Formats: sequence, structure tokens, C-alpha cells
Amino acid sequence: MEGWTLQPGHFAERYALIVIIAFGESIVATGLGTENLELDAAVVAAAVSGIVIAAALWWAYFDVVAIVAERHLREKQGVAQLRMARDSYSYIHLMMIAGIVLLALGAKKTILAVDEPLSCRR
Repeated sequence: MEGWTLQPGHFAERYALIVIIAFGESIVATGLGTENLELDAAVVAAAVSGIVIAAALWWAYFDVVAIVAERHLREKQGVAQLRMARDSYSYIHLMMIAGIVLLALGAKKTILAVDEPLSCRR
């Protein structure tokens, strides 16, 4: 890892853009879930819930996590900074993006099955 340099602000911003795309896709998936359905109170409530959850996660990331992570990345120097960038922005962001995608899938599936009763399978 020696010999590499890192611009923390630019690096953090690039990963934040990927997170924005994932949140945008989750909003689109929620909207597509309602595409061929009759809009009643249950469907609207499910769609609004999906959007509210995505908005809350967006707020938590951009108002807390992104700011603190970039600050910590700026404080590190040399190899320690590169290791933190690798671990935080590659491995951890991959899990966050996967979580956002699964949230979108769950919201879409919930909207599609909003009128069906829950089943207990063993």
C-alpha cells in the first residue's frame, strides 16, 4: 500500500454518489411495486412506509455516517489512511448497498402482497 496517495474528500464523495444511486433505485422500486395495483389505503401506506424508511436511512448516512467517516479518514495518514479507506469504503459500503437493495426488494414485495394475510410456515 505504500506509495499510494488518497484525497479523503474526493474518495468519500465518490462512494456517497454510489449510495445516492442505491437510494434512488429503492424509491423507484417502491414506485414500480404500485404500478398495476389499485391504489387503496393499504397500498399507499406500504409505499409511504418504504419511502420513509429509505429517507430515514438516507438521513442517517448523509447527516451522520458520511460526515464522521470522512473526518476520521482525514485524521489518518499514510498506510493507516489507506487501510481505513479500503475497509470502510469497500467492504462496509458493499454491505450497506446490499442492505439498501434488499430494503427496496422488501418494499416492492410488501406492496405487491399487501392484501394477503401473513402465513406461518414451519
